[in-house]
Amino acid sequence: MKYVFPFALAMGMAGQFVREQYEPDLRSVAADFDFPVASYLRGQIRDAMTLTRTGRWWSAALLIEDPRHGKRYVAVYRWHFRDGDWKRVSKFVCRSKGDADKIRSFLDTHYATLS
Repeated sequence: MKYVFPFALAMGMAGQFVREQYEPDLRSVAADFDFPVASYLRGQIRDAMTLTRTGRWWSAALLIEDPRHGKRYVAVYRWHFRDGDWKRVSKFVCRSKGDADKIRSFLDTHYATLS
């Protein structure tokens, strides 16, 4: 995908100010990050995907294997960067297939209405 600076279009110089713009693969980007979760969970992340990371806000979905029980669950985290560190603002956990099916059904029903 190419990005043309708006001023270049207005000045008729679009060919001189074109730069390549790419969409990063958020899954591979997320693998490079050290997610700011509790220390006992750091070695238990089995898969992860950054959903958004802009400015001082970061949200991600993590597949975690519970260190106590060995059962896997999905957690969606939202962090805010303040006072020089990432602070957890919210966490949503989905521990069962039944809950996941209800969430999927709701999203499928309302997907078309999202912008």
